[in-house]
Amino acid sequence: MDYELKRLRLSDAKQLAKAANNEEVARFLRAAFPYPYTLQDAREYISYAASSKDDVILGIFVENKVCGCICARLRGDVYVKSCELGYWLAQEYWGKGVMTSAVKAFCEFVFENYDINRIDAQVFAENAASRRVLEKAGFELEGVHNKKVYKYGEFADELTYALVKD
Repeated sequence: MDYELKRLRLSDAKQLAKAANNEEVARFLRAAFPYPYTLQDAREYISYAASSKDDVILGIFVENKVCGCICARLRGDVYVKSCELGYWLAQEYWGKGVMTSAVKAFCEFVFENYDINRIDAQVFAENAASRRVLEKAGFELEGVHNKKVYKYGEFADELTYALVKD
């Protein structure tokens, strides 16, 4: 399935809110990703994406409609050469290869445009689909963190994956 990675605009807010407002999308994301996801949440996120110095955020667009986002959180101090990857995709696009392709393309973009040597991602151990995305994109499992995550009143294991620049 064809997609584009591009900057979000305020005119994308309605589509962004529609794509994000799904409990299954929010299930394996951090608490900062709200559910329900409102139009106001979308507007605030787009404004943040446009002004952030710490995050590189792009929308994932299919047929000119935003259907997800991908982000690299840049770090400082002794971690200045690494960043954290985060992403989500509207449920209707799951299983179509969009996210795997987007992760590969975005990581290439980050390595080419930022002085980064390592990209890592943390995923809920139960999130088999996200684990497959990372593995297909060349990430390697580095560690299991038992009961590190607490969401919806339950503990969950977290896995750390990493992609290191050649």
